[in-house]
Amino acid sequence: NLIRTIYFAVAQSISSYGIAIWSGTYEKHFTSLITTLNSLLRLILDKPKLYPTNLLFFFNLKYS
Repeated sequence: NLIRTIYFAVAQSISSYGIAIWSGTYEKHFTSLITTLNSLLRLILDKPKLYPTNLLFFFNLKYS
């Protein structure tokens, strides 16, 4: 639960705060950001590295 709080405090706040900047950037940089956020979410939910992203977000919504 502490790791989840840290995720929301750091990762999500950075991505939400910089949304105006991220929307105007090159796709390469945006893809890198999304990949990093997905990796952090997998770590928090204790899922394997190759766990499907669509199930990852479904799991997160279902149990939040």
